[in-house]
Amino acid sequence: MIKYFGPKINLLKNLEISFLPGFSSKYLKNLKLKNKKTNYFYILKEKQKLKFNYGLNNSKLKKYIKQLKYKKGILSLNLIKLLEMRLDYTLFRVGFCKSINQAKQFITHEYIFINKYLIKKPSYILKPQDIIHIKLCSISLINIIKNNLINYIKLYSNNNYNLYYQICIETFKIKILRNINSRESLLKLNNLLLMDTFNKIK
Repeated sequence: MIKYFGPKINLLKNLEISFLPGFSSKYLKNLKLKNKKTNYFYILKEKQKLKFNYGLNNSKLKKYIKQLKYKKGILSLNLIKLLEMRLDYTLFRVGFCKSINQAKQFITHEYIFINKYLIKKPSYILKPQDIIHIKLCSISLINIIKNNLINYIKLYSNNNYNLYYQICIETFKIKILRNINSRESLLKLNNLLLMDTFNKIK
């Protein structure tokens, strides 16, 4: 898990982006772009966006790249599809958690079950027909999830890519219907620049 303890707005400024969905719900207004950037800056920017959005450290990112390097298709797109199906990111995508970090807390605090089995790994990769269930052990947890859902709907009301899961608000259950397509990601990346980085990893 990648750790960042500084102001989240400062990270957005350094990456020169207005919004990073999985990292924070904060939105940077009046973004100012710096001049005289090298190609290395743009490559590093895409890599940092990927790491912070999905909560990955360097070793975890390298592990995924090596795992997918010889798989059929475009490496960067295959990586996005895999990361989108992680348990922690899915909890964020359905609106139950406000960020990846909160999703990781839900999992490590043993609130999350998949197909009736307790799952303690945020990196667990979901499959079609998996059913996620949240153990509602307190009223405060229920209120946190409800508030997260309200805020998520406000932020992503124009997002039409929600058909890969089915959600039941009454029971707080999520059913995964299919694998997500890389085009459905909330994070927009430059795949050519990412490929330049990934090809250097052995």
